[in-house]
Amino acid sequence: MSRNRKPIPGYVKAELKRRQWGLCAKCMFPLGSIYHVHHDVPYSEGGTDNLDNLELVCPNCHMKIHTQRNLENYKSDREKKMVIPPLGF
Repeated sequence: MSRNRKPIPGYVKAELKRRQWGLCAKCMFPLGSIYHVHHDVPYSEGGTDNLDNLELVCPNCHMKIHTQRNLENYKSDREKKMVIPPLGF
């Protein structure tokens, strides 16, 4: 978390946990006391801390989400830099 950002308040986490029936939003495993707050639209890309942009996920799913997102960003950046030679070259 950035030093300039405020943490997500406990009452917001409690409401998310209630809405999700205490389950991870991705794998549906019971969250217990260890979970992460995930932004659907990343905060760095203009996402908000509103309830409709947040979900609770287990640490494993959170890692998978961001690993997949980083891989997609890497592929996208690489494709933009690729130069395809003309046919017959």
